[in-house]
Amino acid sequence: MTDNNLSWHCHIDQMIAKLNKASYVIRSLKPLLSFKSLKMVYFSTVHSIILYGIIFWGTSSHSKIIFKIQKKNNKDYYEL
Repeated sequence: MTDNNLSWHCHIDQMIAKLNKASYVIRSLKPLLSFKSLKMVYFSTVHSIILYGIIFWGTSSHSKIIFKIQKKNNKDYYEL
């Protein structure tokens, strides 16, 4: 989804909301699930959201926020 200026800001803003929700889910499930189960949750939520259309929006200057969220999720994910 692009806006009138053909930028990806609207799409990226929607992704940020989805990724923040996924981050909350991962943090909530972390004490309850095994590493393998958390890995499945990560790849089914965060990873799939980020990969969808990355070839188009990945070069946008606004996309840096997405990659910061991903880095934060990876940190939360690996701190078991």
